[in-house]
Amino acid sequence: MVQTEPPPVSLKKPTVAEIALPLSSVEQCYNGWDDNQNGLIDEGCAIPQASVQVVLAWQAPHADLDLFVYDPKGELPTPQAPTGSFLCVHMDCPSDDECPDQPFEMVYNEGDEYVGGAYTVRVLARTFEEDQTSLVARLGIKTPEGTRAYRLEFYDEGQSVQLNFDVAEPTQSE
Repeated sequence: MVQTEPPPVSLKKPTVAEIALPLSSVEQCYNGWDDNQNGLIDEGCAIPQASVQVVLAWQAPHADLDLFVYDPKGELPTPQAPTGSFLCVHMDCPSDDECPDQPFEMVYNEGDEYVGGAYTVRVLARTFEEDQTSLVARLGIKTPEGTRAYRLEFYDEGQSVQLNFDVAEPTQSE
């Protein structure tokens, strides 16, 4: 039996870079960013809009990234069940049958209610496409205070990044 060397593992750590908005005057569908800086991520693209919204998008249709958003109580929504603070999963690509050619995942607050506090976002690079040396993703975070855009790059399967963001407590008029 001939032994083969294991595939090389990158010594590079995943990177996270915040992107300055606006990126364009026209909103691009399913890229996870508020391109036109109007306070909405991917509006007009057949995805729900919400007060708290986290969208992850990437170009490689056969790669798999996973988006985990923990609410201020530490709860994690699943495709089957929202959290007690109204967070729910909208899309889980590439496993959902309705995924567009541009894969994305989204977690958002259901209805008009949301909970203020500290949220945690974790993105896991589960699988790459064959012969892919890195995987770039776009992450958009929308809160009542505004939107933020991030560029993520992963160099190995199994790598993850984590970001934290705060949401102000809703006021009586919201």
